[in-house]
Amino acid sequence: MDAKQAHLESQKRYIESRFRALRILRTHGIPCVVWAEDALAYYGVPILPSELFVIVADVDAAAQCLKDAGYVREDPRVWEPLPELMEASSRLLQPPASGSSGLDNAQRTIVVLLPAGRWKYTLPSVPISPEIAVSDPFPFPALPALVDSIIDAWLDAPASLFASHINCHLAYVYDYIDQVRTRCFVEELQPAHRDFHLRYLAEPIRDSQRLEWRRRRDETSSYGG
Repeated sequence: MDAKQAHLESQKRYIESRFRALRILRTHGIPCVVWAEDALAYYGVPILPSELFVIVADVDAAAQCLKDAGYVREDPRVWEPLPELMEASSRLLQPPASGSSGLDNAQRTIVVLLPAGRWKYTLPSVPISPEIAVSDPFPFPALPALVDSIIDAWLDAPASLFASHINCHLAYVYDYIDQVRTRCFVEELQPAHRDFHLRYLAEPIRDSQRLEWRRRRDETSSYGG
């Protein structure tokens, strides 16, 4: 095996290990989707993910499913300054691989399960079949749904470090993902976010303008968008 093949095999093993929790959840009929840094990286943002954030409909059910598979509860450390990110979530540590070394164990993925309602993300109501889970084990969000979720998270965030954190995600979207600048992308967003999107394309929206744009979104939503 040459160096290129070895690298590709190493990357494949890393991906299969990092996203193993999603395969487990989907195999057990639990819809889920990758969120946060991993989702941004999937769309080309040069960001190095740490925890693996996963949106699920029922955090308790998903956490129990992973615990049954050997995952264990992990107390927050890295994200302690951002308690809003941990609201109604569950944080679990991936079990060690059989026969792995201590170094490998230290690199095990921490999975943070986030409630779909909290992040205004709509998951399919029909459970995933085992066949689909095996053929498509690592579900990433459609880009419009990801952008909708990030916009809502930022507009609704309290004035805190958390708001700055989500604002970084928003800036990454508009700085690095070319698809959001295509002519048709605006039509794929929720109607309440379309004016926000067009304004952000012209000039980034500042934190001091968040309350005004939250009001505009809410008014649009109340009129049925």
